[in-house]
Amino acid sequence: MLRQLMLAAVLTLSSADVTLLQAQTASTSAAGPNSVTVTVTGIRSSKGRVRIELWSSAEAFPRQNEHATRTVWIDAGKATQGVLTATFDGLQRGTYAFATMHDENNNGKLDTGAFGISKEGWAVSNNVT
Repeated sequence: MLRQLMLAAVLTLSSADVTLLQAQTASTSAAGPNSVTVTVTGIRSSKGRVRIELWSSAEAFPRQNEHATRTVWIDAGKATQGVLTATFDGLQRGTYAFATMHDENNNGKLDTGAFGISKEGWAVSNNVT
């Protein structure tokens, strides 16, 4: 069964110079200027790690993670009620997208079953297929 995580982004800027691709945005004082905080919800277990990627280019998005602008890995055990956040600071003016996956077995990739259906959670901004 296809399983998706939910992805929301909180945008905080000193000026409106960063755009998110149809992600939810709201102002917050917790993050610094020119930063984006990504909140991932729906993490179903504390096993493995969650990869959150920030993309500033459409090139290979979201399939080839080596093209991501920045990547963080967070221990899934740090999730509180299935929620993790990551903040990307020091962003330049531009348009950004996000991709995330829950690598429950720590093998560094999104595992799929029959017909390529994912076994692990994943999400992308703008619901890219």
